[in-house]
Order: sequence, then C-alpha cells, then structure tokens
Amino acid sequence: MAEFITKGCVKSGEYVRLNADEEIFGSKDFINDVTVRGDLTVSGEMRVSQIVDFTSESGDISGHVFRGEIGYFDQIIVGDIIGSDSGGSGGESSGGIDTGPIFVTDVLAVGGVREILESAFDGNVIKSIRTASDQVDVKILAERGDAQTFKPVISHYTSGDASSFQELNSSDLNFHSNGYSFTSTIRLDSSVPKTYIFKNGSRQTYLSIERDTPPDVISAGFVNLSNTVSMYGETFFNSKAYGNQSYQQSEAKNGDVARVLLTVSKEPSVINVSGGALSTQNFYGPFVDNLDGTFSAEFNVNVSGASSSIQSKGFSCWVKDLVGNQSSTFNSDNNIILNNSSPSLSLSYNYPNGQALINNTTDEVSVNVSGSNFDKYNYNKSGVLEYVQEPGSDILTDPFIVSGSNATGYVSGSVSVELFKQSNGRAISRSTSPIQIQSFGTTPSLSFSPNLFRSSSAGAQQSDINVSIGEPIATLQIKSISDPAISVSAVTKVNDTYFSFQISVSDSTPRGEFTLVFEADKIIGETFELSDNGSVRGFSQRSITISATDYLPVDLGVNVFNTSKLTATATPQGGNTFAIPYDPGVTGVKQDGTTNLEPSFGIINGSELVIDNQVITNAGNVLDVTVTVEEVL
Repeated sequence: MAEFITKGCVKSGEYVRLNADEEIFGSKDFINDVTVRGDLTVSGEMRVSQIVDFTSESGDISGHVFRGEIGYFDQIIVGDIIGSDSGGSGGESSGGIDTGPIFVTDVLAVGGVREILESAFDGNVIKSIRTASDQVDVKILAERGDAQTFKPVISHYTSGDASSFQELNSSDLNFHSNGYSFTSTIRLDSSVPKTYIFKNGSRQTYLSIERDTPPDVISAGFVNLSNTVSMYGETFFNSKAYGNQSYQQSEAKNGDVARVLLTVSKEPSVINVSGGALSTQNFYGPFVDNLDGTFSAEFNVNVSGASSSIQSKGFSCWVKDLVGNQSSTFNSDNNIILNNSSPSLSLSYNYPNGQALINNTTDEVSVNVSGSNFDKYNYNKSGVLEYVQEPGSDILTDPFIVSGSNATGYVSGSVSVELFKQSNGRAISRSTSPIQIQSFGTTPSLSFSPNLFRSSSAGAQQSDINVSIGEPIATLQIKSISDPAISVSAVTKVNDTYFSFQISVSDSTPRGEFTLVFEADKIIGETFELSDNGSVRGFSQRSITISATDYLPVDLGVNVFNTSKLTATATPQGGNTFAIPYDPGVTGVKQDGTTNLEPSFGIINGSELVIDNQVITNAGNVLDVTVTVEEVL
C-alpha cells in the first residue's frame, strides 16, 4: 500500500480513516473488503472486477447503492434473497408491516410468442423470457403489507435507467379474490434486451428480457418432382391408334402434385405454403440441418391455383421456429406454368327412321363428334353395337356409323369418345344417350291386370283391364279368346307399351281359366302373337231364403268354383245374424243325426245351397232363415 497523508486523514497500520469530506490522492490498493455505508459517487470511470449485491435478488445497482453515469463490471453476482422485515429488504418473500411481495405471474408477447427461460414455483413466477416481439404484456401480482393502504403503491423502471421510473395508477390495479392481493397487466417495450424492476413499497422483483430473432426464409421455389427431370408430372392415355402411352406434361392443372424446396435461417417447427399456384398446406418435417446455421425442407404440394387460361404463378410461404416465432411472408423465387383448361367435346346422332330405335338388320346410326383443344383421342362402343364405319385420321371429319346387328332382343348400347390434352394431362369423355335396338324374331313379354274376375247377380260386370308390353309396339289387338262366352271390348292404345280393354262377366260366364291371344306389330314392322291367361271365379254377395217347414235346397243362380272361398251368414226372421260354415258333409235336406250339432251349410249339384237342420233348430224350428253367401276371389 502506498503511503499517503491528507487533511483529516490518518494512516494507522493497515487501515485508513477519513473524517468529514476529504480527498485522497494517488493510486491506492485496498487489499481487504471495503464497505460503503452511504451513497458512493464516482466522478470518473470506476472499474470493478466483480460486484456482489446482497440487497436484492435482482442485483439492482442504479439509484440505490451506487450512483454514476458510467460503470464497468467484469462480473455481477446477485446475492441470495434476504427475508423482508419491517426494516425493509429488496427481496420477494412475504412482506412486513409496511410492505408486501410482488411477483411477475405471466408474460405475453404482443403479436408473437415468448419463451420462458427462468421461473419459480412450478412456473407461477416468471423471472426471465426471450422474445422476438417488440412489446410484451407483463402480468403482476402484488400483496399489501399489514400497514399499507388498501391499494399498494406499484412502480416499475428499467434497470440502469433511473429516468424510466413510473408509478402505476391505482385505478389500474384489480382486486384479487383472495382479499389481500392485487393484479395488473403492464405493456412494456421488449425491442432490446433489458431488465425491468417492479417495486411494491420497499419490496421488488424483476423480469429479464432477452431478445430473440424470428426465422427468415432464405429461399423458396419449385424443383423437379422426385425421380424426374421436370417440375411437371406424367400422365397416361390409352387410345386405339397409339396404345397405352405416357406423356410428359409441360403445365400443371388443379389436383396435380408439385414439389418445393425451402431454406430457412433457424430450425423450423412448421412450414406453411399457400396462394398463387398452391392450396394452403403445412409441412411439419423432417427438416435437414445444413450445418451452416440453416435448415432446408423439400416436399410435395398440391396445385390448386390453375384457371382455364395459361398462367405463371408462384406461392407464398412462412415458417415458425421451435418456440413459435413466425417469419415474415416470403414469395417464391420462381413460378410454374398453370393451365386447367380441358378439351371440349360433344356428340350428336339421329335415328334413321323417325322412331327412337333401330332394327337389328338394316338400320344404322351416324355419330358426329365436335371437339377442340386436344392432342389425342380414343373411342369405344357397347358390345351390342357393331361398327359400320370407324373414324379416319380426323375424328372431327369422319363420323362413326354403328348398327344393331349384334342385338338379339330389345336392348340398347352407346358410343363413347375421349379427348386428351397432352400439355396438362386433362381429358374429357362423352357418351351418346342409349341407342335403342328392337330385334326381329323375338317376342316381348305381355301381361294384363287384373286377371281374376267374379260375377254378380245384378247382371254382367265390366272390368277395366290394363295391358303392359315389354317393349314398344305400334298396334295391339285381341285375336282370340279360349272361351267364346267371355265378352271383351276392343283394345285402346295408351302409349307404345301400355294398352287397355274391358271384359264382361255374368253369372252365366263359365267358371275357370281362359286364354287371350293378342296380335301386335313392332315399331320396326314385324307382326307377332303373344298370350296371357285369366280366370273367372267366385260371385258377389247374394241372399236366399230357406223355408222352416221343408228347408229344401235353393239354387244360387251361379256355379260354385271353389268351396273353400265361400262365406255365409244366417238370419232367422226376427232373430240375430250368425255365421255358418261350409260343411262338405251336408249333402241333403235335414241331415238329422248325421251331422255335427253346430249349424252349417253345404253345396249340392254345383250351384244349390242346403242347410243343416241345426240352423232351423237355432231359429226355433218354425221361422224361415235368410242365408247371405258369396265366393271371394
């Protein structure tokens, strides 16, 4: 230690004692700890190899312990938190009578993300963050001490900048539900690294902000598809002239796959591409570390921006890094050629005979093709059709001509054409509507309905009959009836496959099946015969009277066709009606002791009704009985 003597300064052994305001000259080395009990003012530069601040966890050295305009420190060590008491301590532990702890409970980046670097109490107290946003919203929680007013006095400032001191307006404090705490959100600048000090009376906490940088897209563009030498795909087209061939596209259409390559400045978590030539898509990896601080990704994307005209379009993209910082939008370095237009195509044809069908011998149909914007074509037909003429080298000039010579019934077929555009691989196909063929030598189906009939005691009953034909015909008439006693009307045409007539049935009409034979003319001019069967059975409800004295059989006026279809009721004069069943054992009058005791009726001679005498017995033996009977279909 150099020796020195100043006014009021006494050097004694290994120490120096100063009295009042004194100046010390010369270079001095203090080999032991130096304690400054008041403020330390440095008028020049002060260089300290290490400074330890035990007054607060934040290491606050501006405005409280040291003052100065410039200070150089090789290392700053922040001391442990010292428990607060009424004397006041700068830490965050529970408050004393005139103070309360203050905490940063969360930090939200405005328009971006923040990464928490240091926290305490399972993340409930935030100490340090990193963000690329220029502003953050800091949420604080402050407790009032026992001697504090209802709302504590909250202030904040930037460490090292006493002029930034601000006191929070009490109206910005929100009362916490726990009854002794207050919360508030403070928007602060985070455009540069800094430490913010938050004070609650004599208590304080801090928030350190490190500056992060968002990722940048360095390059982005279309590249060749995998295992190809082109940015455009291959398509396949099968044609009669060239077979099944592959063709290299020179344009992309909607639905095609393209491939992109991007290089970014930081490891990404996601890459987004959209707009221009592409639909919006996210790519989540894998990403390639280029070992120079950059990362790249190459992946397939879907084309969706093509229109009906030729256009050159790129795409836009952005990336997010691993903590969620998003880059600005980057427009691709190159474009691809888009064209979603397809060939135009229409087919037309006419039947040769004015009818909506052709025969299977002489008739032919010409199919004409109109089209544009294509390079290749193909055509096909149904097997039931036969080519009479195929197109030559120009499908637009030479029509198809087809016949129905392969048909063996009433069938239909069609002709189809496909046009192909090589530049973008678009194709279009059209088919004719079904070409209907009616063949010679075949007989269509026929049925008429209803085909079951019953007579009425009121006279002949006319029924409307509908006839359905399996294919179009020109005319239909009834040629013959197997039973001449059956009367039918002339046939009326409703349309080419639907006709009608009437049939008359009386009690005298023979019971049983009959056949109607029809004669018809096809649209193509061929005459044919076909038939169908009907049946006359049953009769409508009628009543007869059985005398109580002799109860002889009474004729129904019509033959019974099927006794199992008979139903009957008996009504004695002045009595109630009751049902009586048919009993084949009732074959004559009375039947005393030969039948069941239950009343019943029988049929004899095919058309006469006779009753069991039990019916008379039930009627009191002296009254006539009216029997109502019918044969249902």
